[in-house]
Amino acid sequence: KNFPLNLAYAATIHKAQGATLDRVMADLRNLWDAGQAYVAVSRVRRPSDLTLSGWSEKSVRMDESVRTFYAGLRSAK
Repeated sequence: KNFPLNLAYAATIHKAQGATLDRVMADLRNLWDAGQAYVAVSRVRRPSDLTLSGWSEKSVRMDESVRTFYAGLRSAK
């Protein structure tokens, strides 16, 4: 008997950092570090190649030093 199979791969966000991938399905639940959501969504060339699951506002975390830096830029204007 034959079964129709599609070859697939999985990697952690950390493992995929720096890579450019053809297609990404990113599960953004349970992220614990600043920048993980950015790394996950920025691995593809086109938004159409990205599928997200588990997204919420709490998925996107910013390091406090980044927040301070941009606040300084705004106040310098």
